[in-house]
Amino acid sequence: MPDSSYTLQPNPALTPVNEKNEVPTDSPLNLFPKKFLIGLAIVGVLLVFFSGFFLRGAVDSPQPLTTVPTATPTPTPLVAITPTPTPFSEVIGSTIKFLPRKQYFDDTYIAISKSAPYKTAILSISRIEQERNYTQYLKVNYFNGKEWVRKTVTNTLSNSNVIANPLLRSWNDATIIELNATKDIATLSLDSQNVVITSKRLQDEISVQSLPGSTKFIYQGTGTLTINKEAEQAYIFYARTYSFNASDLSFLSTPETLTSEWAIFWDENGTFYYLDALKTPNATSSIQDRQIGIRETLNQTITRTTTASGRATPPEPLFIVNLNDPIGESLRFPYTNAVNKSDKKSYQWYLGSGEGSLVQSQGKTAKGIGVFEYITQVTN
Repeated sequence: MPDSSYTLQPNPALTPVNEKNEVPTDSPLNLFPKKFLIGLAIVGVLLVFFSGFFLRGAVDSPQPLTTVPTATPTPTPLVAITPTPTPFSEVIGSTIKFLPRKQYFDDTYIAISKSAPYKTAILSISRIEQERNYTQYLKVNYFNGKEWVRKTVTNTLSNSNVIANPLLRSWNDATIIELNATKDIATLSLDSQNVVITSKRLQDEISVQSLPGSTKFIYQGTGTLTINKEAEQAYIFYARTYSFNASDLSFLSTPETLTSEWAIFWDENGTFYYLDALKTPNATSSIQDRQIGIRETLNQTITRTTTASGRATPPEPLFIVNLNDPIGESLRFPYTNAVNKSDKKSYQWYLGSGEGSLVQSQGKTAKGIGVFEYITQVTN
């Protein structure tokens, strides 16, 4: 049971970002009268002329512009960001620390197109507080219909707000979009492909975990996945995780010690299914092993189970998810579009997306699409 002295912190607000460097309309620059600015420009020209006349030996080169500071620097200009290349492995690097009494935030968007070949974009943005700043660790897994493209970028931040970089061109919180409106919630630049995820407001929040170690909410809905201006209807998933004691999540840097089974799935009627099963090496009252299964129907009826699991079935090419009573259904995912992301022989880390099937308690089956991911140890 969670520590009764722990008080759940409010869900932290997130700041939308983009790659433009614009002066806000309430900036002091916009409050100067036009006549004063014209006069100032004339005086400046005269000063430059006479100073050049008397100081002929000076170097005639323009000086850097001084930006007028604002209270909240939004949007963040790209010029201020210096991405640090990370290895091809997606494991959070050893230089990133998970410190006690420091914050951890993660926002993950997934978009999967509703038609074959089921293009899939997965964007995860983690911000981990260090001694004097924050590290933003960004990873992208994109299935372009033929193969997976994987990218990672690391940035140093002054706070926990998401910032743009050459890989993430823009980002917006899908939970604060105006009602009945749609908005680009993420724009990615992947080599020759421009990937845009667009969504309506995701407002049906589902609490997955609320512990002193971490709190997690998920949302799901529909939108579009646009590749180089070609839009496709898509399902959208959003997961938000945060902790005020990052050391409780240090196991994220050692996936070879974990057993993890995870999946999202929409059947042909639009019913949503979710699996999140995790076994950590050192479970505590703050971080506990879990088996969570969720079903959400079109009328927002939510059913939960705490006995849910996934398993690989070699040599049969399926990943099977069991969502026990009161859900009483199971999912089948083929490995058609799956990739092993592990960089070590001691464990497997499979990610796949595409068409799957739902097996109901009465034995009836239905088609659907989704994404699965699991980590399992390799025993000799």
